[in-house]
Amino acid sequence: MSSNSAAQPFNRKWKGFLSHLGVYIIIITVLGLMNLLGDPGGYPWFLWPALIWGVGLAFHLFGLFMGEMRHLQGKWRGFLRHFGSYAIIMTMLLGIYLLSDPGGYAWFLWPALGWGAVIALHLFSLVMRGDKETVETADTTEQSSKKRRKRKRDRLKEQPASAEPAAMPIATPIFADQVEKARTYQAQIKSLLKSSARHNLHVRQADLANQINEWVRAIEDLARRIENFQQNSLVQADLASVPQAIDVLERRIAVERDESIRSELQRTLNNRKSHLDALKHLQGTIKRAEIKIESTLSSLGTLYSQLLTSQSTNHVADYSRLSEDVEEEVHMLQDHLDALGEVKSGRI
Repeated sequence: MSSNSAAQPFNRKWKGFLSHLGVYIIIITVLGLMNLLGDPGGYPWFLWPALIWGVGLAFHLFGLFMGEMRHLQGKWRGFLRHFGSYAIIMTMLLGIYLLSDPGGYAWFLWPALGWGAVIALHLFSLVMRGDKETVETADTTEQSSKKRRKRKRDRLKEQPASAEPAAMPIATPIFADQVEKARTYQAQIKSLLKSSARHNLHVRQADLANQINEWVRAIEDLARRIENFQQNSLVQADLASVPQAIDVLERRIAVERDESIRSELQRTLNNRKSHLDALKHLQGTIKRAEIKIESTLSSLGTLYSQLLTSQSTNHVADYSRLSEDVEEEVHMLQDHLDALGEVKSGRI
C-alpha cells in the first residue's frame, strides 16, 4: 500500500508537467503556423515566445527531477540546483543571441564566464568541505554509537531480572534442535565474555551479552510461531480443500447456462481464489522465516567463532561492530515475526 501511495503524487506531478508540455507544444505550433502563413519566409517571431516559455518549462522539469533526488545531501542538492539554473539561463541567453544578432559579437559568453567561475568556486568549496566532514563524521558516528549503547543499557535495566529465554518446549524436532543449538551458542558466548580479563570493556561485553539474549529469544519466538502455523489443522485443511473447490467451481461455471447462477458461482470462485492467494502468501512467509532461522544460526555461530578467535589470539574484539551486527540480526528476526503476526491478525 505504501508503494501505491508514493506512486500517486509522483504520477500527479508528472501528469502536471506533461499537461504543461502539451499546452506548450500546441500553442507554439499555432504561433508557428500563424508566422508561416502570415509572413512566409519572414522573421520567425514565434521563436521568442517559444524561447521564453521554454525556459519556464525547463525549470518545471528541473524542479521535478530535484524532487526525485531526495537521497542527495543538502549541500549537493544546493550545488545541483545552482548548476541547473546556470545551464537553463545560459541556454536562454544563447537563444536570445541567436535570435537577435546571429553571427555578431558573442556577448552572452561574458555572463557565462562570470557565473561559471562562481559555479567552479561552489564545487571547489564542496569538495574541500567534504574532506573535513569525513573526519567529523567519524567522531559523530562514535558519539551516536555511545548514545545508542546507553539507550540499550537503559532499556535492558527496565526489563525484569529474569531476562533469560524461558525454556518452553517446542515439539517439532527440527525447530527444537535449532533452538537448542542457539541456546548452546548463547551459553558458550556468555562464558567467553565472562572469562575475558579486560575490565575496561566490561560495559560493552554486558551490552553484547544482553543482545545475545534478545537474539535467542527472537529465534525461539519465530520457531514457535512457525510451529503454531504448521500445526494449525484448519490451515492445513484449507490448503488441501481450497484448490479442489476452485477446480469444482470452474467446471460448474463452464457448463452453467443460467446467468444469475453463473454470477453467484463466479463471485464464490473469486472469494475462493482470494483465499488461496492468502494461503500461498502464508506458505511463502513461513518458508522465508524457516530460511531466516537457518541463516541467523549461522550468523550466531560466526559470532561465536570470532569471539573465540579473539580470545585465543589475545586480540581485542571490536565489540561496537559486533553489537551492530547482532542488532541487525535481531531487527531482521523481528521483521519476520511482524510478518507472521500480520498474517495471524488477518491484515494480509
